[in-house]
Amino acid sequence: MPDEIKPTQIASLPEGALEERIAQISHPKKKQFLSLWRDTHGNITECSRASRISRRTYYEWLQTDKEFVELLAECEAELNDEMRKALIEKGADGDLGAIIFYLRKRHPDFQDRPNLTAIKLEGDDMKVEFYADEK
Repeated sequence: MPDEIKPTQIASLPEGALEERIAQISHPKKKQFLSLWRDTHGNITECSRASRISRRTYYEWLQTDKEFVELLAECEAELNDEMRKALIEKGADGDLGAIIFYLRKRHPDFQDRPNLTAIKLEGDDMKVEFYADEK
């Protein structure tokens, strides 16, 4: 089984290199699946149906084909980049939801962290209770 590869662990390929690598795959269904992954924004069901494979086959490829996993991770990294760009553009256009989401995920001043709720004295001991921000 290939080691799990996360999109954040791989270096971006030069522009056009991913398409070239996908084009070199000899297995036509894997090639089609990877091309569709990009077009469907990672929708496994749509990719599987259009490639005429079962989801089980997809998961077997993840377990047995390191090259497939690497290319899929690169496709996912590209998708993440596209989504990040779209989010930032929405925020720049004043979309408050996008601004809040970005700040809560990226800016330390806006991230969820425990809040002090109570300090209790129990004899000579002091007990501090924390809770996470409620949503």
